[in-house]
Order: sequence, then C-alpha cells, then structure tokens
Amino acid sequence: MATTPAPKPSPQEGEEKEVKSAREPADMTRRKLLVGTAAVALTASTASTDAPRAAEPDAELVGLARTFQQALDAYEAARQHYNRCEDRYFDLRPCVPEALTGDGPLGHLLFDEGSHWRAADLRRMLKNPEHQDVSEAVRAALTIAKAYESEVRHARRETQVVAAEAAHNASIDALGDVGVLILDAPARSLAGLAVKARVVKTWGKPDWWDPIEGRADTYERLAAEILDAVMAMAEGQPERRAG
Repeated sequence: MATTPAPKPSPQEGEEKEVKSAREPADMTRRKLLVGTAAVALTASTASTDAPRAAEPDAELVGLARTFQQALDAYEAARQHYNRCEDRYFDLRPCVPEALTGDGPLGHLLFDEGSHWRAADLRRMLKNPEHQDVSEAVRAALTIAKAYESEVRHARRETQVVAAEAAHNASIDALGDVGVLILDAPARSLAGLAVKARVVKTWGKPDWWDPIEGRADTYERLAAEILDAVMAMAEGQPERRAG
C-alpha cells in the first residue's frame, strides 16, 4: 500500500464525496526540510569515516530520528484505519436520489451539473421569490434531501469515518512537526546528515526515487543519488542503488 492513501472514488456518478481524503502533508514543511538538508549537504565535512568517534555529535538528531519513526508508524496505523472506515462508509452510504441530481426536475437550476441539491440550498430557494414558479418541486426535493442526508449522517456515525479522518490528519501534522525539528537541528556529522536524508526519502520526496519514467526529473534523481550516498557513507557501506 502506498504511504499516502489515494482518494477513494465515489460509489455513484456525479456526486461529490461527503468525506474528503486527508490531504498530503504540507508542502511548505517538506520544502523547508529539503532546503535545509541541501544546505547542510553542501557544507558537510568530507572527513574520513574511519576517524575515531568520541561523544555522539548529533545526539539530538539521533533522538529525533527515533521520534520520527514513531510518528511514521502512528501515521501508517491511522492511514490504514481511515481507509477501512472510509471503505465501510462508501458501502453504507446511499446513492444520491435522482430527483436531487442534474436529471431531476430542478437539475437545470444547479450551478454544477455534476453536483446535487442539498437541503440547505433548497430551503434558501423556498425563501427566494424568484423561484416561486418551482416552489412545489422544491418542497418535494427538500423532503427527499432531508431523508437522504439523514441516511448519510447515520453512515458517518456507524463507520466513525469522521473521527478516523481527523486522527489521520493529526498524524500527518505530527510528522510535519517532527520534520521541522529535524530541519532546525544542526547536523555535525554524516550520521546527523543521514537522518535528514532519510526523512526526505521516506516522507518528504519519495517520488525522487520512483523508477517510473517521468516521476522525477534529472535534477531530482541527482539529488536522490546524493542523499543515497550520504546515507551509505554514514553506514560505512559502499553505495548501492537499484537503478
């Protein structure tokens, strides 16, 4: 399963999803982490990795690496739980009644033919004197909309999808917070720099390592090679890349 869940398609055509998938982690947080990693990489010492090591110079980053892994594990658990809840929600949620869609008697008044009438919109229409000529159709549609939305609310409660989505989003925010701490912590050794590199590979920009043509441009692939080299040197092993 991909690290970030792909949005689930709606079970009926033309309806907006009632529950939106959690968004990707904030681009600004990732960008800050990437810029910080690159800046440290450019100024990192090339001292021999065979030199004797005294006290760990990057104890803070090593600790943050463990915190990041814990946050990543929590995210994965929240993501899987949210996916299960969302699957159940779409199984339980009723289809939008045709009377509320673009094919219904009020379809010509929809701003977006792919959407559908909601109870709140229909109530406003009843108060609008410009729509007196369709008031009977509006009242009939309002009755249908209220029943449909009641079933949707029941499906949400039954599957706990709203709470699952909130937990999923919170886990993404937590990862972003740890990423900022890792960005702000100075790297004084290859081991510390490797912590930053792993965060980029694992969470920030995993698409840079995607072997599919077109997923990463020349310079992104070059950056991925550099980060792999940093991680390999930190581990004291020769660099090995799949492609």
